[in-house]
Amino acid sequence: MIDKEFIKGSATFGLGYATARVLGLLFFIIVARICIPEDYGYIKYSIAVAGIAGVALVSQGTTLARYLGKYKGNKEIENQYFSNIVIAVLITLFIVVLVLFIILYIVNKLHVGIFLVVIGTTISEIYYGLLRGFIFYIRLTLFLIGTNVVKIVLILLIFYTGYYQPQLVLAIFGLSCIVPLLFMELKNPSPVSFKIKTVSKETLKELGKFSVPIIVASYAYSLITSFDTICIEHYLGMYEVGIYSVAKTLGQIFVFVPLAINTILMPKVAGFNEKKEIKRYLKLSLVLVISASLVLLSGIYMFQRELIELIFTAKYLEASAVLVIYSMGMVFYSIYSTAGNVLIGVGKPKIYMDTSLICAMINVIGNLYAVPRWGIYGAGIIFMVSYLIALISLFIITLLRYKRYTKEESK
Repeated sequence: MIDKEFIKGSATFGLGYATARVLGLLFFIIVARICIPEDYGYIKYSIAVAGIAGVALVSQGTTLARYLGKYKGNKEIENQYFSNIVIAVLITLFIVVLVLFIILYIVNKLHVGIFLVVIGTTISEIYYGLLRGFIFYIRLTLFLIGTNVVKIVLILLIFYTGYYQPQLVLAIFGLSCIVPLLFMELKNPSPVSFKIKTVSKETLKELGKFSVPIIVASYAYSLITSFDTICIEHYLGMYEVGIYSVAKTLGQIFVFVPLAINTILMPKVAGFNEKKEIKRYLKLSLVLVISASLVLLSGIYMFQRELIELIFTAKYLEASAVLVIYSMGMVFYSIYSTAGNVLIGVGKPKIYMDTSLICAMINVIGNLYAVPRWGIYGAGIIFMVSYLIALISLFIITLLRYKRYTKEESK
């Protein structure tokens, strides 16, 4: 039987997360409205570059959540894994910043805003993973809402004072999470401590072994969600990036429900031993995700132009057609991510990694072919096809491995 805490947690966090995402969308809507498409394209392009660069860092948040969920209640082990992950993140951050600096210097795109996004996103994702591991869904909600409220307040402040510039927008986007984090930790510290004595090569190796598939899968996801933007900038220019980014921004409404569920679902199933319980939670989650995604897709299909003109103004109406295509891809992604989180929770991240790599390869090759020929519509089509194939691959590989495991168990 599905416990009430899971339903309550998912519902509470779902409403809070939806509120936070709406505020996050509002931040980008304000930025898009005050920017010309080229500047908006540059901001989204910089965030995409930072997203690819910081994958190895933010992926540690998922690892932290998994281990805290698995050993929930054992304070000594919780402190051990938390401390080791903090060390791993600091080492990785140094390497990432150094490599990113060299690359951006070579291509003559060395801008401080990209580094601030990498650092801020890392802080946000690690803290998110900590709260997620303890299933503190109310604090998670407050953290996400607080971060986006700070973003909106600051972006309005610089707009009305006349200090607007893209680098400052990137700084606000990256570092706003620090304000609610400090407030929450000073008021009510998290039940985990950094213990340098617990840091060991053995634990770091264990975390590394578990994290590698997640990092690879996350790099694949980052390529899928960011490589199209980079290709469009390269082949078409910042104006087209700005137009396409409007479709991507609106498409984020599809992650409201799956991410709300997955945030609670992954650490929840990590503590299960019975397959029946895992299947029951997976089925319920998929029903909720598919139902919500189809409702959203119908609404976007019927009111695509009206939504863009109302929210972003008429200067972005060119994005209306690609919005529907991109939204179909988000439906496939929503289902895929839910199933993938269950696999991570039960300690099978390699399946998620393998299928994400398939998706990424299709996406990269597809964008290199489609964007020069079909423009932003080609990018939308490739995104949709990539996640459809990834979803099909995930279920086929999982089914085959499950059948093989069942046969071996019966012998």
